[in-house]
Amino acid sequence: MSVAATGIVSGIDTGALIQATIDAASGPRNALQSRIDDYDTRVEKITELVGKVDALQSALEDIESIGDFRAYSATYDEDNGDFTVEVDGDAVAGSYDITVTSLARAQLDTSDVFASRTDTSVFNSGDTLDITYDGTTTTVDLTDKSLSTLATAINRLDGLTAYVVNTGSGYRLAIQGEDEGETISYSENISGTALNLTNQVAASGAVIEINGIAITSDSNIINDAIPGMTLTLTGETGTSFNVLVDDDPEAIEERIQTFVDAYNDVMSFVRINSVYDGDTGIRGPFVGEASVQRVVTGLRNEIGQAFSGLGQDYDSLSLIGISLDRDGELSIDSDTLQDLLVSDPDQIAELFTSDDGFISSMLSRIDLYTDSIDGSLEVRKDSLEDRIGDLEDQVDNQDRRLSRLQIRLQTQYAGMEALLGTLTASADYLAAVLG
Repeated sequence: MSVAATGIVSGIDTGALIQATIDAASGPRNALQSRIDDYDTRVEKITELVGKVDALQSALEDIESIGDFRAYSATYDEDNGDFTVEVDGDAVAGSYDITVTSLARAQLDTSDVFASRTDTSVFNSGDTLDITYDGTTTTVDLTDKSLSTLATAINRLDGLTAYVVNTGSGYRLAIQGEDEGETISYSENISGTALNLTNQVAASGAVIEINGIAITSDSNIINDAIPGMTLTLTGETGTSFNVLVDDDPEAIEERIQTFVDAYNDVMSFVRINSVYDGDTGIRGPFVGEASVQRVVTGLRNEIGQAFSGLGQDYDSLSLIGISLDRDGELSIDSDTLQDLLVSDPDQIAELFTSDDGFISSMLSRIDLYTDSIDGSLEVRKDSLEDRIGDLEDQVDNQDRRLSRLQIRLQTQYAGMEALLGTLTASADYLAAVLG
């Protein structure tokens, strides 16, 4: 709130006097604004903290199920030419001899040779072609169609692909199913030039053997023969190739490290924003924020908790090489963890993924803080925002008070200037008369 300089008659900078008075009277208003700024910063930082706790929650949910926590690797001749292998956390460690006898194939049919691909007179009015695929029969009207426009019409049908082939001596319509093993049948109701669709490649399923057991599949992607293993068939040499599936402790540690990093991000953020130094006047936005300190305490308690209900030797994170440092952040003793993932993988998995284990307990704890309705951090944010609203109303009242004060002072000083102007004029007149 600034005031223009005046005092033309008196020579006094009345504008500066008014501004000084306004500044002196603005103390309560400035104190209110300072509180608003402080609360705004707290809301901003609590919002950031909620985001980091949400990231921690996501990292835990990503390994909450045993299938997502466990990791396996598949060792095999990747240049075998017959298949590729992918395994997930539901895999079963073991040795598998796999032989691909035949690939699954999609049906392919072709028509007789036509002299033209664009001639629309080859079919008569009312001619139709019934196509049955995947249990659905569709009637295609052939009136005024050429081979090319017929192919276009068939391409609009789900699961079918059609195109015209130039054989060098004419043109053939080719129709192919998109799904291996799915048959196509036709009924030609044609009085013009017959298509006479003939099978070139029969629809067939894949046939493989796993450890001597014959397995058939309608697809060349087989994901239900062995738990956690997906085979993508690419060839059919009939040669047996071995696949060795084993635990992958390094991959499991990487998944645990993702959770550790997310946890440390939360703790580091709180620590940085909780710095207090009375000598320099530094006061972080989380200083005195009890709601934030409760989050830190609660999360640390979960980290240090022993889950005795599991009834096993390794029932806490500290026993498997995951511990807190003096800054409250987690670190992993990789040697200890790797040894246990090799010697006792089931216990480590239970510690993390059991309903009575660490992740379930930690997620319940996090929900107390970040639930969108009654989470303690959300409640605190709402409370601060309510206070900000009240303070902003008070600032508005102060601004109106200061505005009234400024107008009153300007009026008073203007009156003084006017009186001085009158007196000066009178004095000049008298001096002239008495001169």
